[in-house]
Amino acid sequence: MLLFVTASATLPDEVPAEGIDLCRYFDGNRGYFFSLYGGYLTVWIGMWAARDLASGKSVVEMLREDYFDYASIIACFALVFVRQRWVSGAFLLITLVWVLYGFGWWTKPLAGS
Repeated sequence: MLLFVTASATLPDEVPAEGIDLCRYFDGNRGYFFSLYGGYLTVWIGMWAARDLASGKSVVEMLREDYFDYASIIACFALVFVRQRWVSGAFLLITLVWVLYGFGWWTKPLAGS
């Protein structure tokens, strides 16, 4: 549900007949978007962390293996206060690369290959 709300926050609900400036819209909703995205990451990564703790992993092992995940949560909430659009874009691009790499999608063949 939180992921849906986060995705819904990226575009306006209604577009006036004269159109909308998406840059201005993003600038106005950036804090809301990154607080929702940070909440989503916290829940998602928190579930994996709880599972790892329950399976016997130590906190030190988890920090050593998943440090980028925890840094991403902190960065996401910090971006609530950052006003430069390029910083937000760079963070989202890095997050995309992290997801593609983390799930091993670099090495998977394309459909039909």
